[in-house]
Amino acid sequence: MRFLYADSEPFPLAYDFLATLERFVQHAGRAAHSEAQVARLRQVHLKRSKSIADTVAALEEQADETYLQLDTAKITAPNNAVVGSYMDKVAAYSRQAAEELAAEQRSHLQRVSVAADEEISGHRRTARAELETFLIEGELGGELVNAIIELRDGVYAIEATRRLIGGAEVTYHIATERFEAWREPRKVSSIAGEMEIQVGMKKKFLRSDLTREMMRVGDHTIMRAVLGEGGAEIALKKKPDHPKPPITLVLGREDDGLDAYIERQQADGSDLFPAIPSDTEKIVGLWEALQEVSQRALDFRDAVVRVEIGGIDIFVEDTLDTIVENLLEAYAPIAREIEARSPSGRELSLKIEHPDGRREERYLEKAKLRAALEGLDPTVQNRFARLPLEDTRSMSSPPPA
Repeated sequence: MRFLYADSEPFPLAYDFLATLERFVQHAGRAAHSEAQVARLRQVHLKRSKSIADTVAALEEQADETYLQLDTAKITAPNNAVVGSYMDKVAAYSRQAAEELAAEQRSHLQRVSVAADEEISGHRRTARAELETFLIEGELGGELVNAIIELRDGVYAIEATRRLIGGAEVTYHIATERFEAWREPRKVSSIAGEMEIQVGMKKKFLRSDLTREMMRVGDHTIMRAVLGEGGAEIALKKKPDHPKPPITLVLGREDDGLDAYIERQQADGSDLFPAIPSDTEKIVGLWEALQEVSQRALDFRDAVVRVEIGGIDIFVEDTLDTIVENLLEAYAPIAREIEARSPSGRELSLKIEHPDGRREERYLEKAKLRAALEGLDPTVQNRFARLPLEDTRSMSSPPPA
């Protein structure tokens, strides 16, 4: 199955972009609205904090001025102990009253700050939930960047990272209880067939010449696999519960291709053995098979672990709006191109071409997109205006006679 523009020219993405765009506007719009409320609350709180700080400063200044005036009056007054004592009491009272009022203002600011923080946290949770819903449920395409598959207490834990249009890298937790093929320990043979590799050289008994040391790893269990674009580390054990350290197949991309070596923990330390070319091909085959597993695993994603843009995890750094802007920048030109090739100005159109040649039309009414943005913060509506939202048919067609 492939996708085409409405004019039957090939569409560059291999998924239903219109469904993705509709979900994006719904969820990202609400997330951006929450982020806009956070910005508004912070601005209001900043002004309120400054106002209270100015009030406290004015109270302290007034108390200082009153104290100086009374002190001056006491010095210039007749030498009367009663008058001096009275002025001291007035000054002390004035100072105490100012301090009490300042403390009251500070306490008020603290209560307001706590309330503002709680409201901001609520908006943050809403934004995160909306973005997670889109990133988990949306059909996003993209390419697998890396994955980690690890056997823990007899059950696999899997994380897989996908790079989206725009460059954002999203790492997902995989619900392995739904990924039936990976509920239990897996042997190498179940992934890449029977596999035997050379793991070193050894001496024959009572002889000085060396012979190849071979190991059948097809019957080994996959304990941990760290898979990346440039290589992999795959740890294997014949008996998962045995205390003996695993054998690790290490694959790395070099300028002239891929190199592999086998790492084993021996009594005298770590032993590294460069894989021979034919075994390197076998290890590459296992790596590619596990990458395919990781790609399928993305269908069972159930939580977002992190979202990185430019090496920064925006879910940790409270910069959730960054992913909205990133995807807006990526989606807008694609949506505009669809609009330019769509026959109707009130909707966006694509075609689905099935393997048997049959074609069906896909439509997304612009009114649906506009409706999803209604009631949101005006700044959000302005940002999303770069998408094709307006009914261009009504703009270009002459009025009826």
